[in-house]
Amino acid sequence: MQPTAIKVKNGFATYTGTAANGVPVTGGGTVDAQTAHVLAALTSPVMLDAPGSYARIAGPTNLAEFDYAAFAWAQYHQAYRATAKQLVVRPVAKRGLVDALYNLRRWLIWRMDTLPAHVPCTQRRCCWALSMMAEICAQLLAG
Repeated sequence: MQPTAIKVKNGFATYTGTAANGVPVTGGGTVDAQTAHVLAALTSPVMLDAPGSYARIAGPTNLAEFDYAAFAWAQYHQAYRATAKQLVVRPVAKRGLVDALYNLRRWLIWRMDTLPAHVPCTQRRCCWALSMMAEICAQLLAG
């Protein structure tokens, strides 16, 4: 899992990635303070173990409800959600250009977050566009 696919807030980590069988998944789980600090400062890919089961993302239960299952499939090609209580992180060696592009994207996102409030919106959009180009290139190279 790449560093930009993991978000940590108040001891709970959410992620999007690919399961061992190649199926795109989304999920979340609690992390201890040390793991949360490691995930927040992540600059290289990691293997995220989510002990638990994988359940299909449920569709709407009534006519007026938002269909998150269709949305997740259309936007992210995700059909399953991992249900884990505690997440375990293992480092993975960098593989080359793909990881370098994700690292560039991570740095650009960090840079956008640290820009002062008075910086014009056009410069923020430029950073965002560069980060998206880095992600698209990495995805194309990854296959």
